[in-house]
Amino acid sequence: MEKKNSYNTRKNNSIKYSIVIPALNEEKTIGFCIQEIKKQAPCAEIIVVDGMSTDKTVEIVKELGVKIVVEKKQTISAGRNRGLQEANGDIICYVDADAIPSAHWFEQITRPFSKDAVVGVGGIALPEDGTWIETFGMGAVLEVLSPILFHLGIPLVTGQNMAFRRKEALDVGGFPTDISSGEDTCMFLRIKQKGRIVHSRSCVKVSMRRIRKWGLLKYIIFNTKNFLHLLKYKTPIPDDYEPVRKE
Repeated sequence: MEKKNSYNTRKNNSIKYSIVIPALNEEKTIGFCIQEIKKQAPCAEIIVVDGMSTDKTVEIVKELGVKIVVEKKQTISAGRNRGLQEANGDIICYVDADAIPSAHWFEQITRPFSKDAVVGVGGIALPEDGTWIETFGMGAVLEVLSPILFHLGIPLVTGQNMAFRRKEALDVGGFPTDISSGEDTCMFLRIKQKGRIVHSRSCVKVSMRRIRKWGLLKYIIFNTKNFLHLLKYKTPIPDDYEPVRKE
């Protein structure tokens, strides 16, 4: 524990960090997410970008003493971009409100920025409540395939766990706010013009609610098509990316 805290203190004395959490009706998980982040990164600025939640999300965030801003455009891309604009840190880390950072997440997601050439870092997301097939599949993609593709300059990423240098992210226009999916890949494709993008072993545990709603086959087909479309055209497929949370 002392080693982790000394790392955070040393890093924050030289570089400012912000952690952005987009949220929309996440009362069941956002408290756990924030509490774990506070443990790992006590000196970091935490910003929750709320998409006009109607549950107790805002109340929980305020009780935890975290900065909250409202984004009326209820898309994850708009939320991520608003956080980028509002943040004061040199490095901006992103975690989704339904994700729980694993031990040493903050240390691992920020460590690559010790090299000045690195402008973007992508991490791993594994199921919190997944079947063995889902756990194996996500592990194969994000722990095995993703590092290989990142080495080739191809960002196979999850927006649930990523980080950027704020200046470079703003220089390339931030996240596109007119799309409902693929904003994470779009951002990496933009920012890699400014420097290196790298893969990190940092991990968050995430909900499988989209797979529960869509089914595994639809989930795989959509994300594969969307990834290939993004690489070729720099934009996601035009299909509606329907929300899975209660609005």
